[in-house]
Amino acid sequence: MVKKALLVTVLAAFAVGGVSAESQGFLNLSAGGGVLFDRANVGHTHIEDPAGFAPGTLCVNLFHTGFGAWGFVDATFAELSIAVLGGPSRWDANIEGENLESGAFLALDIGLLGRFPIALPLPIGEGMNGYIFPLLGVGYSVVLMSNADNEFAPEDSATHLSTFRISLGVGYDLDLSDAMFLRGAVLANMSFSSRSFSDIMDDFGDGAHRLGFGPTVRIGVGFRL
Repeated sequence: MVKKALLVTVLAAFAVGGVSAESQGFLNLSAGGGVLFDRANVGHTHIEDPAGFAPGTLCVNLFHTGFGAWGFVDATFAELSIAVLGGPSRWDANIEGENLESGAFLALDIGLLGRFPIALPLPIGEGMNGYIFPLLGVGYSVVLMSNADNEFAPEDSATHLSTFRISLGVGYDLDLSDAMFLRGAVLANMSFSSRSFSDIMDDFGDGAHRLGFGPTVRIGVGFRL
């Protein structure tokens, strides 16, 4: 009985979402932009008995904390975004008595998200419609500049720190008028190690990459086209 009730609830939610999506129109285009915060684990690797170090496991991490601006274009079920962000970067390694030099980074980020909008009634006022939508997609962050100078940082090009990710989250649109809306989103990102961390294993010995995790928070204003 409980399973049937749960199934009915889920089907009802999708039915409401389908109606709300249909009311928006499949090719209801919009565009806009705003600001974002991003915290990314760009690389994470473990190396057993690394060359040039004491026996044991060498763990190396790189974190980027970025602030920037983003813009988007979308239809009802998909969103394409581009962002420019920068901020401090931090290298961590379990090397006793050594403080790795960190620095700053600048990146260009491109993302593609699928979404399924579900209408929500809002007791704010007439014409104040709201839409919540789950988000799932992919992205690629191209690192344009990184000024960290330590034995693990890439020597050839900052783009070796560029990463691919899978994103999962939730977004919300709040109508401000017939043509304008407020958009917010929170994403959880799973990042794959950058090329630079493969170079680290080539230099110091065999190891294993670990997936990195971090959040993205975005808020902006959109306009219906």
